[in-house]
Order: sequence, then structure tokens, then C-alpha cells
Amino acid sequence: MPDFFEYLVYSSQRHDYGRYIRTCARPNGTQQNVRCRSLMGCMDRLESMLTQIVYDTPPRVHAVLEKPAPGVHVLVDEALMRPGTGFDGNHDRVSWWKGRPVEGREVTAMASEVLDVLNSRAVIPGDNLITRGLDLRALQDGDRIRAGEVVLERTASIHKPCALFAARISEEARRAVLATQTRGALFVVREGGFVRTGDPITRL
Repeated sequence: MPDFFEYLVYSSQRHDYGRYIRTCARPNGTQQNVRCRSLMGCMDRLESMLTQIVYDTPPRVHAVLEKPAPGVHVLVDEALMRPGTGFDGNHDRVSWWKGRPVEGREVTAMASEVLDVLNSRAVIPGDNLITRGLDLRALQDGDRIRAGEVVLERTASIHKPCALFAARISEEARRAVLATQTRGALFVVREGGFVRTGDPITRL
């Protein structure tokens, strides 16, 4: 990774997909906007940054979110998870998509390192669990992790970035995480209990 974070900002005031700005946040806190020459050039750079992420800190829970109503994301210090339903504070259709339930989608997770590259806060995408230090792409169907008191099992269902993800962050981000498979992972709860911000995550 370079010695500064780079991310893409769509120039929404112009509504022109040919005009993008690359913002470089340097270590001293200053920022510099540089206009990209093309959409593909920006996309290639963003995808490159996502594939170069290094998960070099002890795995832990970075943030916990409940979704009490559609489109409502609430940061909480702790949450109760139950086998068969997922987060206790979620609304009852949180695992539905296009009018039907999605199997293996009790808990959604995304890495905070990916959000750093996308310049997005943890509350924005709508995932229940934001991790730190864990490469979610490395988990295979059936792999289990423990987060706090909870045991989660990775499912075969794919965590795809959708139109809502694009609306909440950007279309560029949606394309980039789709191409790099960095949207995150979907889980079912095998052992219920509480999960708290800062809890360690271990692979079982």
C-alpha cells in the first residue's frame, strides 16, 4: 500500500461519469484532489488498492450494527445473535431480497480495511458485523469463526454488492468490490450469544 490513502469521489454536481476526482489524504492530514483522466483509469486504481490490502492486525470486531427497519443502520456496543434468525435487533425481513428470503444470510460482514479504501464509514453499507484484521475472502463455505460469544459459519451464498450499495457509497465502489470479491461474507449463527465491539475473532 502507498504511504497515503487514495479513494475516488464522483463529481455528482456535474452528473458526468467522465469526470472523477482522486483525493489523496496524506499523513499530515492535508488533501489533494487530482482529476482522473478516465473512468477506467480510476477503476483500475481502486481495484489495485483493494487487492493490495494487508490484514496485519489481530482479528477483532470493529463495529456492530443492528437494522431495526429497512434502510436504518444503528451502531451498537453489543448485540445478541440467535441461531436461525441472526441479530436479535434486526427487522424480520432483513434476510430477504427481491421478495424472497436468502438462504445462509443470517449475518452479513464486511472488512473495515475495505471501507477505509472506499472512504466509507462502518454504518453506511448496512452490514451487521464490521471486522478488522480478517480477510473474509479467505473463508470458505463451512469455515467457522468465533466472535465474542458467538460462533458463525461461512455459507456458500455470495455477498454481492447491489444497487443499494452503489447508492450508499458509489457505483465505482460497487464495481470495484465486485471485481475484487471484497464485498464481504455471509454467515449463519451456529452458537448464539453476545458480540461486542472490540471482541477478538478467531478461526475454529
